[in-house]
Amino acid sequence: MVRSMADMLWVVVASSLVFLLQAGFTCLESGLARAKNSINVAVKNLTDQTLYIIRHSPFFRLRFAGRR
Repeated sequence: MVRSMADMLWVVVASSLVFLLQAGFTCLESGLARAKNSINVAVKNLTDQTLYIIRHSPFFRLRFAGRR
């Protein structure tokens, strides 16, 4: 299967929207917490996102290896 540029562009746009979604959830969760805990909430969400990327990256190639 030959991937077109539109397919790759869609993946980039969709993944960018997911990162923006995480930022929105951080703002929402910080707004619902006490003012003294808002930094802790932001750091927790940033740490969760970073750990997901680190954990997801090595297995991405294995997951989609047979699709070429």
